Amino acid sequence: MSSNYTIIGRIGSDPRLSISDGGIKVLRLSVAVGHRRKKDGEWVEDTVWHDATVFGEQAENCAESFVKGDQVIATGRLEAPRTYEKKDGETGVSLPFIVEDIGPALRFQRASVERVERTEKPTYSSEPF
Repeated sequence: MSSNYTIIGRIGSDPRLSISDGGIKVLRLSVAVGHRRKKDGEWVEDTVWHDATVFGEQAENCAESFVKGDQVIATGRLEAPRTYEKKDGETGVSLPFIVEDIGPALRFQRASVERVERTEKPTYSSEPF
């Protein structure tokens, strides 16, 4: 059983759209979720990076809509954490996030919505790649 989560954060690099061997559109983007807190009387910011993956027509729509720096709200499910080495040599943790729905966060930005007519019936696969 999986739980749904919602993340709100900024896109850290331009989204990367590809097509899997099975013909499924796959979009990958990094989303930085920041949290400010006081530590020893000083404000510090913790950032958690999510490696978000979007599939199908929604992946193509995201590729045409979002760029680095955009703030988004995404719902989906978390995968097992991954570690990586940061530029400064420290170990970082990234949380893979499989997106079910995503859109622009409108607290500090505006967006225009345009309905997209589907030219082909969406295909779904039980295998993500």
